[in-house]
This record gives sequence, structure tokens and C-alpha cells, in this order.
Amino acid sequence: MSTIHYNSHATKIALVIDGRGHLQISCPHMSSRSSHSKHDKSSPSYHRISSDLKPGMVFVVPPGHPFVTIASNKENLLMICFEVNARDNKKFTFAGRHTHINP
Repeated sequence: MSTIHYNSHATKIALVIDGRGHLQISCPHMSSRSSHSKHDKSSPSYHRISSDLKPGMVFVVPPGHPFVTIASNKENLLMICFEVNARDNKKFTFAGRHTHINP
């Protein structure tokens, strides 16, 4: 299992080379509630996206989207990953049992 994290500026592009696993991405969306007040800020809500991973699959994680990859219990998961637009990128990690990815 990789650490649950997100990139501030970089877009991650990954190719599954071998093995099987699982991907979970937490997709932030701004509230559809519109407000004309400067003091009323919309807060993000999150939608979980999940997918099984197998050789030959490619996935893209945009900046600001927390994600985790998990190898299957029976196989290792081998991926090659690239981060583009990574200038001044910061990686933010999550800790704890109750996160956006695995509530």
C-alpha cells in the first residue's frame, strides 16, 4: 500500500507494469451552492473513485486529489509513475484510520 497523499501542483501519471491491485482517489468538488456574500465560503465535498488495477492500465491523478494504491493480497503491484508540472510541488500525506479514502 502506498501512503495516502496528494500533490499540490503535480499531475501523477502511472502505468501498471505487473501484478494486480486497487486504486482509490478522493475527488474534491466545490459545493454547488452559490453565494454572493464575501464571508460565505463554499466548502469542498469529496467523491470516491475506485478501480481495480491490472497490467497495462494507465491512470492519471490531478493535483489536489488524495489517492492510494494497494497491491492485492496474492500479487505484488509494479507501476511506473511520472509527475508532470511538478515545479514547486508539495506532497501532503494523510494519517489515521478515518480519512477521505477509507472512512
